[in-house]
Amino acid sequence: MFFAFLALACSPPAPVATPAALSAFGYEDVRFDLAQVELSSPVVGVEVGGVAAFHLRPESDAITVTVQGSPVSGEVPVALLLEDGSTAVFDKAFVYEEPAADIGELWSLGASVAMGVQGGGIAQRGQLLAPSAQVARQLGLFHPLPLFVPDLLPNIDPSEVGAAPGCEIPDLGGVATSSASHAFKLMEDPDSEGPNLRLGREDPNLMARNLSVAGTRMEELLDGYSDEDFTQQFLAHLVLQPEQPLFDPVTVQQVDVLDAATPGVVLLPDFIGNDLVDAILASDVLDPSLAHGPDEVGGILNDLVDRLAATGAEVFAANMPLLSTTPLAMDLARSMVRDGSSEAEVQDLLDRIDAKVTALNDALAAAADRHPNVHLVDAAGEVQRVADGVLVGDEQVGTWKFGGLISSDGIHFSDTGSAMLANGFLDAMADELGIDAPRVDLEPMLAGDPYAPNNLTAAGIDAVRCDIGLTPSAP
Repeated sequence: MFFAFLALACSPPAPVATPAALSAFGYEDVRFDLAQVELSSPVVGVEVGGVAAFHLRPESDAITVTVQGSPVSGEVPVALLLEDGSTAVFDKAFVYEEPAADIGELWSLGASVAMGVQGGGIAQRGQLLAPSAQVARQLGLFHPLPLFVPDLLPNIDPSEVGAAPGCEIPDLGGVATSSASHAFKLMEDPDSEGPNLRLGREDPNLMARNLSVAGTRMEELLDGYSDEDFTQQFLAHLVLQPEQPLFDPVTVQQVDVLDAATPGVVLLPDFIGNDLVDAILASDVLDPSLAHGPDEVGGILNDLVDRLAATGAEVFAANMPLLSTTPLAMDLARSMVRDGSSEAEVQDLLDRIDAKVTALNDALAAAADRHPNVHLVDAAGEVQRVADGVLVGDEQVGTWKFGGLISSDGIHFSDTGSAMLANGFLDAMADELGIDAPRVDLEPMLAGDPYAPNNLTAAGIDAVRCDIGLTPSAP
């Protein structure tokens, strides 16, 4: 007993963490007081529970970092990486709380909504509030993200939105081109030929469990990305293979990574959307022929669902909201009316596009019904329910332009819209898995949402005067 007491008394002081404990999801700041800690040189890196932290902010006798959670709960070690190459390790110096639900590893696949795209860009805020991240945060689950460095692919700024009543959204193709040019400059590396993709990630060594890549179609989930699609290759590299040179083809796809893992639950917030959205994205008019229904992609859908089911995980797949509910579709509709099309003709085009969406949703439901571990999340029904307006606190929000549920690009969800989708997944998981899945509280989410109507007004967008109907308002 005496020797045990002596060993304890002689143990070197450990860093004091504030807060002392966090959810295993992480992605919050932790301050470590080093006043009583003897170190041989300054701290240049931190690992908590074996997972690297990022955004190190040194003070005179302390450091603050952003932790990324841990697959291990309970007391975990803190390792301080020092400038002289040594490492100071302190056992049981931090605590990660037990998850609220024991469901195994949580993974997410899909495209832009699942990735966290907002306002035509991919910012840390959007990634941290993507549907799967919000689910993981609610359940206290480790769900590492492929976080991009700040401002790598920035969102549309309020100053770029046109004046009322048109409130035109910038061309998303032009936004993407400008963003890519900006990103390459941030990733310039004098020691390599071309951009160093590792410089685009906060932690390029971390194996992410949200594998989603904007623009992904179902065929690409199964068979990989075309060498000829530079944008897809660029984003897929950043998420899946940041260690490889940009101009080398990506050699894995999302389902490959999942097959090599041990998923307990897999979320698919938007994996069928890019087989449909060209009807409103690929032309300057509404074009139902560009949306792919079951006749064109039904076989790929069935193969993909079968492969996901074969992982043995509980798979939760969201269907696709009607495209007519998006501000982008409404902008196209108004433009066509201004150019001479009748409202009846334009409405017919919207109806035909929505019919394609409904048909593919029906095919997804039929594919899911074949597997007891594949569950449908009715995103289409939820969006339709709130499209014309719903109260969140004392603010009316909806899916109209700058209505609070869709971001400034007119097609991707806001923070609050993503939270509503996350709640759909949480409800489905509670029903199917019998777990306690607390929902995201929408009122504080909306209060801090940059796309909330009140916050947009404060940022200079006159949302109240923006056209939201099919018929153009009088000048």
